[in-house]
Amino acid sequence: MGRVPMFGNLSPISHYYNHSLYRVPLTRDGDKYIIYVADNFVRNFTNETLPDEIKIKLGMIVAASTTDVRDCVVYNSDFYIPMHPINGFDEIGWQVSDSYFCICMSRELLEELRGENDPRRESKRQGQESA
Repeated sequence: MGRVPMFGNLSPISHYYNHSLYRVPLTRDGDKYIIYVADNFVRNFTNETLPDEIKIKLGMIVAASTTDVRDCVVYNSDFYIPMHPINGFDEIGWQVSDSYFCICMSRELLEELRGENDPRRESKRQGQESA
């Protein structure tokens, strides 16, 4: 069965208990990755350009997956609530199907992927480091 996406607009949402993390949808097609970083805003990556933190999490998720995750009908809620949770992975992410994933990432990484740069935050961080 081919991919049958049944979702509309995907975007990150806050983690359900760790509010410093976001649950971020990701799709993979061979060595191409699409990360849904905001409403109507995606970033495209390849194996070479995908951030290391995301590569590591994807590797862990795929290696730990014990269920058959062939592509089937995929709904929006599948990205945000794991259908087959893996103990200890609720802050890492999960595999929705063979090409759809949810990756948990920090606000800082998500903002970096969005291209956001808050000079006040950087100035505050530098001030804390010099103190």
